Amino acid sequence: MDRVICSDYFSVCVSNMKLKQQPADFIVEEIPDYTLSAEKQEHSVFLLQKQEIDTFDALRRIAQRLHISSFEIGYAGLKDKHALARQYISIPTRYNVQGLKIDSLILTPVGFSQKKIKIGDLEGNRFIIVARDIQEKELSNVLQNAETLPCAGVPNYFDSQRFGSVIDSVFIGKEMILKQYENAVKQYLTAYQKSEPKKIKNEKRRILSSWGDLSQVRVFNKAFSTVINEYQKTNDWTMAFQKIPGHL
Repeated sequence: MDRVICSDYFSVCVSNMKLKQQPADFIVEEIPDYTLSAEKQEHSVFLLQKQEIDTFDALRRIAQRLHISSFEIGYAGLKDKHALARQYISIPTRYNVQGLKIDSLILTPVGFSQKKIKIGDLEGNRFIIVARDIQEKELSNVLQNAETLPCAGVPNYFDSQRFGSVIDSVFIGKEMILKQYENAVKQYLTAYQKSEPKKIKNEKRRILSSWGDLSQVRVFNKAFSTVINEYQKTNDWTMAFQKIPGHL
């Protein structure tokens, strides 16, 4: 039998329950923490709805269609690939974008902002989750557990949106826990996924080729250069690790 449970938190243990069997089984909606204006300002803000595509790839496809750099598109966070996800992005108003549809990507204009949306510009996310194949005898336990979640909370598991994903069998979160700070910094500065912008991938390749003597590499990305400069100044990977942006 299929049951739908809507909650900001969800964590139950049942024998046959299935999640994410279809994109619409997992709906995530971003809650912004800024106020939009109806009057035209420097940045246009859009509601982006997507399915079966991660945020980086979605931004890349939007940028390609508009013939602009993906760095000009602002976003507050990453949303699940295997889901029906709704989040807000900003695009400079000078490009006069009225809306857009690319396969499962839909951009709907919602207002204007003087500032570009940046990572962390959200209050949180709202989830609607469909749980399938719950047995009748287990349903009462599921509902009872769900009622305790607003007070008890749920474990915050590591995933691709929590301090980096596993790339080349290395996970930044694991290196951090093991206090292998050089490995963690190296993963942040050099490992990349196919969906990342070409400019970032090229930057990371240059850093990797100069690993061992980072004074020889020319870095343009401000976040990367901050980490590298800290290591060159202190010769301490722990200090360099602390310069990795906190929103990651």
